[in-house]
Amino acid sequence: MLNELQNNYNEEINNNYEDLNNNNEEEENISISNNSLQNIMNEDILNISKNINVFCRFRPPNETELSHSTNNCLILLSPEKLIFTQEKNLEIKKEYTFDCLFDFNITPEIFYAKTCKPMISKFLLGYNTSLICYGETGTGKTFTIKEITPLIVSQIFSYINESDTDNELFKIELSSFEIFKEQINDLINTNNKNLNLIHNDIDNLTNVSINSSEQMLSVLNEIINSRNKKQESHFIIRINLYHYIKQKLYNNFEIIHLRFRRE
Repeated sequence: MLNELQNNYNEEINNNYEDLNNNNEEEENISISNNSLQNIMNEDILNISKNINVFCRFRPPNETELSHSTNNCLILLSPEKLIFTQEKNLEIKKEYTFDCLFDFNITPEIFYAKTCKPMISKFLLGYNTSLICYGETGTGKTFTIKEITPLIVSQIFSYINESDTDNELFKIELSSFEIFKEQINDLINTNNKNLNLIHNDIDNLTNVSINSSEQMLSVLNEIINSRNKKQESHFIIRINLYHYIKQKLYNNFEIIHLRFRRE
């Protein structure tokens, strides 16, 4: 019965992925003007209609798990539902529902299109948005962040490059910090440690002005690599966008990396 459910899920999710791939290929063949880009972004926003969406991505089994020949405790019923079973007692089952589920065969492009792309579209239109990667150590949070950062950079600069540069001006700033044992440390200027939180803002946190997609990707990679690898560490990357039309508009996008440790 469980194998049949898994096969049905695989067929359904593969069909969804094929449709999404076809849509992406069609978009790539279109010369995008600013108006059509705006329409695509509005369609992206409709894909995420709620204020909070919860996605779940699975990693493949690691070497330790393979060496113990453990059974898969998760059965994917559909692109939104899964069953959790206990290895020692398969009769005990719990069902969970998410906005979307992704197995470990998902490509970064499809995962990004279904999760982060609509959030970046909202961010570029003036909304504050956050992507929270949550899970215990070793579940693939940093791996996922590394995969999507080039796509985030590409989407932001595609929008900027297609905008009306005669009447619009953009400014991007990056900042990042980690929280380790209740201490806030700067991840851009790594000598800048034990910072103070004052009125919901961090005093003396380094902000880097971004001038190109290459620079932005380089800074993001440095931030990810400079963080503390210990289990108690969390880190936040903040992208600030200043958009000048007739007036100054400001909004930010945050990538939040939260660990929890299994006791």
